Amino acid sequence: QQLFHAVCRAVGDTTAGRYDSTVPEHGDVRKTIGNVQLEYKWAPLAHDQTNKVKEIRTKTDSKTAANPVDLLVLGGGTLDRLHIWATDENLETNKEEISKLAKELQSINEKLDVSTVWCTPTTINTPALGNEEKRNQMNELAISEMR
Repeated sequence: QQLFHAVCRAVGDTTAGRYDSTVPEHGDVRKTIGNVQLEYKWAPLAHDQTNKVKEIRTKTDSKTAANPVDLLVLGGGTLDRLHIWATDENLETNKEEISKLAKELQSINEKLDVSTVWCTPTTINTPALGNEEKRNQMNELAISEMR
C-alpha cells in the first residue's frame, strides 16, 4: 500500500496515504489523477495475488483494450510468512502457489505485453512489530529467508 500511495503522490495526489478512517485498510482502491488511472488490489497472500493477476489477465481482452494495463507491480511474502508457514506441508503449498503466480505473470506478459515489477519485502524492524506472533513469525531473520 505504501508504494501505491507513493506513486499517487508522485503523479499529483498530495493527500495519498494520509490516515482516513472512512477508507477500508484492507481493500481495493482505484484513483484517477489527471489522465493516469491507478489501482491497488488487496492481495495479502501469494494465492490472492495469483487470483488477482488471473482476473486482470482474463478481464483484459487484448493489448488494445480500452483500459490496458501498462505496468503491474506486486510484492509479498510477509503475510505468507505470518499465516502460511506453520508446517512443512503449508510451506510446500506456498511454494506451489508462488510457482502458479510466476506462471500467471508470464502469461499476462505474453498475452498483454504487460511489464511487471516484483518488490521483495523491506527490512523488518522486529521490535516495532505489534505483537509476539508477528515478532516470532515475520521478524527480520524470518523474512530474510523469504527474500
